[in-house]
Amino acid sequence: MKFFSRSILPAAFLLISIQFIFANPPDWEDNPGAYEFTATISGGIVLNEGEQMGDDGDMFAAFDEDGNVRGLGLMLFPPFGPYQGTPVFEVQLRSNAAGDLLSFKYYDASEDAILDVVETYEFVINDILGDVINPIFFNIGSASGENQPDWEDDPGAYEFTATISGGIVLDESGDQMGDDGDIFAAFDDDGNVRGIGLMLFPPFGPYQGTPVFEVQLRSNSEGDLLHFKYYDASEDAVLDIIETYEFVINDILGDVINPIFFNIGSGDEECVDDDSLVAPFTCATAVASFGCDMAWGESTIGELCPESCGLCGGGDIEGCMDDSACNYNPNATVDDGSCLQND
Repeated sequence: MKFFSRSILPAAFLLISIQFIFANPPDWEDNPGAYEFTATISGGIVLNEGEQMGDDGDMFAAFDEDGNVRGLGLMLFPPFGPYQGTPVFEVQLRSNAAGDLLSFKYYDASEDAILDVVETYEFVINDILGDVINPIFFNIGSASGENQPDWEDDPGAYEFTATISGGIVLDESGDQMGDDGDIFAAFDDDGNVRGIGLMLFPPFGPYQGTPVFEVQLRSNSEGDLLHFKYYDASEDAVLDIIETYEFVINDILGDVINPIFFNIGSGDEECVDDDSLVAPFTCATAVASFGCDMAWGESTIGELCPESCGLCGGGDIEGCMDDSACNYNPNATVDDGSCLQND
């Protein structure tokens, strides 16, 4: 057994050496002299399907839309904190103006592959993003579904802000949303983007390690009604969110300990008749006999039988259209052949 262990070590070393000899790392080079301003990622973690990246030879870099390098990551291994001993990147980002849109790429030396990163960043002069205790997260992936929205934040267009410091999005089953490529955004009534969510994974608290969103909301006045949408990259679908928000200048909503919740859904209740609520009648016979405005318990027949009373909006209403019949439905638009004649 001892002989086998000693024999395999040189072979393993040789395989690893060959892997790096034949790797083809990119020629990315930082160019600090070409740019006037900086922003800093003081703590960034790169995830690939939830697994933290950072092996020998790996590289993390920022780019502008023309492919120019705008910053190269330095791989750190913090000696303290929740990410102690794991790879956390520090990157000096560069630009000549606020508002530049930067994208990111990651070189995985073990696979000799350059990988796209989902997240982008709109440059803010002297900005500081994350730290080794509360890093920001970058996810490997292209997020290139056919229905992927082109939502873009526009901070320069709005004077005031409010902040969602902790928001959790739940699907219709109550499960927490937040996978690679997902996007959470706020909109006004005209469809203008009023804020794009940053997906965080808190290192502490009741939602530790789960996706919690931070969103800078924008407006030019108090009282704007904002609504929200969610892009689910795994389904390549844009989903409505039930909740809305009336803008309050400098408002702070939730945090990573006590987040606010947003629920996938339209917020519209299904508009259907419920025959059980007008028993021993059916909705059709109750409407024909008593009309839609008659009180029935604490409601009206119209509230219990919205389809038969034409209260659902749009669509045809089936029923008896013969006004001489005992079950005549004055709201019917399509005769269903159910008319009953008086004896």
